[in-house]
Amino acid sequence: MKLQNPIVLDIGAPFFPTPSRIFRNCGYAEKKLLPIDYLLYYYHLSQGPIYYHDEIMAAYVMGENSTFASLPSIPNLNSMFSYRVSLLFDFNHDQFCTKLQEEYDTRNGIGKLRYYFLKFLKKIFGIKLGWKIWFFIIFVPRYGIKCMDIHYLYSHKKAKDNADQRVNKSN
Repeated sequence: MKLQNPIVLDIGAPFFPTPSRIFRNCGYAEKKLLPIDYLLYYYHLSQGPIYYHDEIMAAYVMGENSTFASLPSIPNLNSMFSYRVSLLFDFNHDQFCTKLQEEYDTRNGIGKLRYYFLKFLKKIFGIKLGWKIWFFIIFVPRYGIKCMDIHYLYSHKKAKDNADQRVNKSN
């Protein structure tokens, strides 16, 4: 079967749920890339078009009461993704990553202030240093220096505590 539905690295590229993706192993360990869904997805898109089989292959349950979605810091954690994608690409796809930041902040109700601040810092300090300063100012005070690591997602303890609190409230 030949798939003929190309998707390229573009801000409008759909993000397919994790269980519906199949990728050839390309030496992630050597690239120091953990198998984090969005990093793998954008990495593969950066290598050329990906193709999809236009059939339902998995069901993905989403809701506001899931453990991850109910974390109060999810909008902030989602806003960290564009920086991590920038790190993944060694800041070589800046236009894409900057637009991705604007999309995340708009979609998560944060507004465009962070986006404009990022653009301002990049104009003054350059792309790489501008991104790093922006991320440091916005996220490190709240999440600690560990959040600057490309593999940081969220505190598993905080997620568990949050889920436990929700269960206790419903009882």
